[in-house]
Amino acid sequence: MADLTFELLANCQEKQERIAQKLNLTTSEFRCLKAFDADSQMPIKDIAGKMGLTSSRLTRIIDSMENKGLVRRIPDKTDRRVILVSLTAKGRDISAKLNDQNVKLHDEILANIPAESRDAVVAAMEKLRTALAEWLIT
Repeated sequence: MADLTFELLANCQEKQERIAQKLNLTTSEFRCLKAFDADSQMPIKDIAGKMGLTSSRLTRIIDSMENKGLVRRIPDKTDRRVILVSLTAKGRDISAKLNDQNVKLHDEILANIPAESRDAVVAAMEKLRTALAEWLIT
């Protein structure tokens, strides 16, 4: 099991790197865009939490993304200590492309699994995800 999960993680990371390169992103920038989900604006602290990074490490990533025109920093109107990161139009466009490619990627993976096995594979993955989430809490 350990070898299988390690190999799955390595394969996913390699695919992320390839997609990131095609879009002229670093892997960290790719992960940062994915952290936004449907949100187009989030506090730096929340992004850092989603990515498991320190605020100082995330600041360097945001600097690079800001230089590429993907995000901009906005002071929070209600709390001057909080800095929000907002996706620009270019950032939203690339984020949408990432989401489209993510759906396509998973459709391609599932296409290699016999139709009668797909539901069982997805159900097993959901159970594994739940077990991992519970394990992380303890």
